[in-house]
Amino acid sequence: MYGYAPIYYPNVTDFASASAIQLGAGKTVQANLSLVRQPYYPVKVAVANVSTGTPMNVIVSVQGRRGPGYALGYNDREQIIQGLLPNGTYTLEAAGYEPNAVAGSLNVTVHGAAVEGPPMTMVAGHPIKVDVKEEFTSTETSGFTINGGGGSSRGFRGRYLRRIVCHRGCATWTLLGANHFISRVCVVGDIRRS
Repeated sequence: MYGYAPIYYPNVTDFASASAIQLGAGKTVQANLSLVRQPYYPVKVAVANVSTGTPMNVIVSVQGRRGPGYALGYNDREQIIQGLLPNGTYTLEAAGYEPNAVAGSLNVTVHGAAVEGPPMTMVAGHPIKVDVKEEFTSTETSGFTINGGGGSSRGFRGRYLRRIVCHRGCATWTLLGANHFISRVCVVGDIRRS
């Protein structure tokens, strides 16, 4: 099967090297993008240690650099990640959500033929409890961000938050996920140890 690999403005194949197209009222921009037709090959990776019925999100990164463009799907019935990719080295990251949070990652290389990679072993997530007492003096909306360290985009990937609201404006947030760390949790309001 043939397809067109992703390309980004200004005619680059790496999302990190892409630029934003600046537009304004009454302005025009000419963008020349060269699409290249190339073969795509079947990719199939078994997923181990996940319960049937667990929703799964799969992220495909080219040589570990995150960005849009490539995708594979999760087949729950057969418990495999599958789809089509062109030649290249990819990092596959998968995260399963409730009722059992799991996460895993694996590198695969496509080189002119179909790939049936080794199984991706999923690791169970361990909850990290964060207690937040919301004390608002303005109309700001309560919120939070989770960021990875060192400029990495590994902060929230493969995790999700569950919020339980208690009496008197107190809320408990539970962060579920595996394989990654939290370097900073920012909440609008006051965070105190309980």
